[in-house]
Amino acid sequence: MSHGSEVFVMNNMSVRFEMVLLPAAQGFIEGQPEGVQEKVRQVLRTAAQDEDIKYFKELREGIWEFRVQHLGDHFRLFAFWDESHHPPRVLVTHGWRKDVKRTPDAEIERAFVIKMEYEVKSA
Repeated sequence: MSHGSEVFVMNNMSVRFEMVLLPAAQGFIEGQPEGVQEKVRQVLRTAAQDEDIKYFKELREGIWEFRVQHLGDHFRLFAFWDESHHPPRVLVTHGWRKDVKRTPDAEIERAFVIKMEYEVKSA
């Protein structure tokens, strides 16, 4: 885990995976209005606890996205799995305020690069 990462703590909750917010994800979330921040926390908790994956889906090549909607605005947080831990970890790389219909390849590529860097450091 890189310096500045934060484990998203879900006290006394049964979780399917541990959530780790990498620095860019933390910065993105903290830069949003309080209502958006609370909605993001709610979506992350729901995804970690519940088999219902309506908020969390795989895009491609091991990159996943959390889908967050708040007051008509749409946000995406990108992530990847690290199953070498128990419980497994989902590392959230960064976020993006959705302003086009399709997620830009550059956002997915950014998450993929962070994933590759993490895997090299963890090897």
